[in-house]
Amino acid sequence: MKRNYSIICFSLISIALFSQDRTSNSQTLTAITHVNIVDVKNEKIISDKTVLLKGDKIEKIGANLKLPSNIKIIHGKDKFLIPGLWDMHFHNADYNDSTEETNNTVIPLLIANGITGVRDMAGFANTLKRRDSVRDGKLIAPESYVGVMVDGPKPFGPLGIPVNDTLRAVVLVDSLKSAGYDFIKVYSLLPREIYFAIAAESKKQNIPFEGHVPENITPVEAALAGQKSIEHQYGMVLQCSSLPDSLKIEYRNLQIKMLHRGRKGMDDTLLGLISTFDTGQLNKAANIFTQTGAWYCPTIVTMQSFFNKLKNAGAEIKNDSLIQYVTKESKGMWDMIGRYQNFRLEDWTTRSKLLELLNKMVKLLYDKKVNMLAGDDNFSPFCYAGFSLHQELQQLVNCGIPDADVLKIATYNPAVFFGIEDKFGTVEQGKFADLVLLDANPLNKISNTKKINAVFLRGHYFDRNALDNLLANVKAYCKTH
Repeated sequence: MKRNYSIICFSLISIALFSQDRTSNSQTLTAITHVNIVDVKNEKIISDKTVLLKGDKIEKIGANLKLPSNIKIIHGKDKFLIPGLWDMHFHNADYNDSTEETNNTVIPLLIANGITGVRDMAGFANTLKRRDSVRDGKLIAPESYVGVMVDGPKPFGPLGIPVNDTLRAVVLVDSLKSAGYDFIKVYSLLPREIYFAIAAESKKQNIPFEGHVPENITPVEAALAGQKSIEHQYGMVLQCSSLPDSLKIEYRNLQIKMLHRGRKGMDDTLLGLISTFDTGQLNKAANIFTQTGAWYCPTIVTMQSFFNKLKNAGAEIKNDSLIQYVTKESKGMWDMIGRYQNFRLEDWTTRSKLLELLNKMVKLLYDKKVNMLAGDDNFSPFCYAGFSLHQELQQLVNCGIPDADVLKIATYNPAVFFGIEDKFGTVEQGKFADLVLLDANPLNKISNTKKINAVFLRGHYFDRNALDNLLANVKAYCKTH
């Protein structure tokens, strides 16, 4: 994969924005006055407070704070302050040892959309360097937790590290932990014996493994093995079928095919599987998820792309205004579009029914108290850095989850997931000043998360004009790249 190294465009955005030294901001005082604080944990509004920021932290919160004369005042009356949003299924563009596209498009789009933290699902050495530079105060960019993709002997995609046997699996887990990755991302084509070797060694080395449920593993098996998150709902339709186990084994090989291939007879097979959905089986799986602490990241917006938008991909591309924020090369990565050109009408009808069932399952799992995360799998077709997280939040509401709970899923739940509630996830004294100032109450309507007045990233203030400039710069970059 080639990358265009444009020094001029890189300077316009990356150097000006991301190479600022956060230590120079350590004594800066900012006050957001008369603001409504959104208590996302308890789902309520704390009205008319002043939030004092000192450098990258929230110094104090109160109603009648005495403010020094040299302080920067931001008027928060009739506005709503939330902790920064997290994209919990995110992808960078750090290919071929270049961070150019990530710095010039992805990171500005995250900030412009109020996303101050990500779970990076496929990192590289330069991704780790960025993460560390942010934590060391040398760069202004969202907080990140970085994983690395591990797959079977013949990986599904170009980013997965191939693993041929269990010995290699053990050595790889050890080396990836030593390299500084935050977690192992297991992927779709891992054989059973290699998957369980990774699970055992990850537990031994105390490094989480998360990601896809491989096609030869069930979601319940993954949860019992200690997999921390279940992505994309892979395997769940089969898991929640009333079919006997002997027949489920025969169906298991369809898990990848039903997502990425269409062929004669596939629709009949899937319709038969959909018709055997059993709430009792779902409840059993949900109980195991809650008992083992497994999290659920459904990426509904990605499923919509696979099961709906790709039906008329040409028209969707023409009419989607967000395409202007995607480089030509990234659009070229949407190679999976070609796999859908030979789908019959029956294939699309079946996939629509499958999407309906998956969305129903999200609400049923939520009702059973399964812990949820919000992610969008950007760089999949029609999934956009920054923007698509807001689409995902709306889809969670559309599934029947209350707006206030969805906001909690996108802010507080990531802090719990990573065990960093002392630093992130709520607007409280002592926590990092990663905040979003909104013009309307998101507890009432989740789409209000898009009404962004300002973003604070480690205390650095991006007003609406600055955010609009970020978007304009990304557009300009994408026109020439």
